[in-house]
Amino acid sequence: AVCAMVEKRQGCIELEVPDLGLANLKERASATLQAAATLDLSQFMREGDIAQRMTDTIALYEESADLLRRHAQRPEVAGISGHAEYQKMARSYEARAQKYREVVELLREGGFS
Repeated sequence: AVCAMVEKRQGCIELEVPDLGLANLKERASATLQAAATLDLSQFMREGDIAQRMTDTIALYEESADLLRRHAQRPEVAGISGHAEYQKMARSYEARAQKYREVVELLREGGFS
């Protein structure tokens, strides 16, 4: 039960607070971090050539952003929704491409190319 003050009336109100399971949250988070620490990601990253895959993804995001910008300049086509959002979507794709570039740079600095 929680005691809460009500502005207009002085007094306490008993409120039932549901159990959100927060007591075990720290324990669960710690277990997850420990499990992640045991993974050998270096082997996965070398085998999968993650940096190259991400570089390919960057190109796709950039191409998509370019297409969205070009189509945003054209008249709206009946039956195709989202025309007003093309510029916003293009900016979003460019931002994603930039984040991927940053990650690829970090991977390469770490020896994963």
